[in-house]
Amino acid sequence: MSKAICCCPLCEAPVYEGDSVYEIDNVMYHQECIEDISTTDLIGLLGLAAFEAYDDSDDIKAEYERDDY
Repeated sequence: MSKAICCCPLCEAPVYEGDSVYEIDNVMYHQECIEDISTTDLIGLLGLAAFEAYDDSDDIKAEYERDDY
């Protein structure tokens, strides 16, 4: 019998030696669990977040024009 080495935080079932897993931020997830979640949830697990795009070219230009460096 294989040894349980941790629990998958998505399904809360044990992860056993030899299981196919993905490791995200040092946490093991069953391959099936990752493949079954939505893209949005996966992006969240990866620590990414959507934000509203904006044009910051004027701010960047002003920063380079400062002479107090």
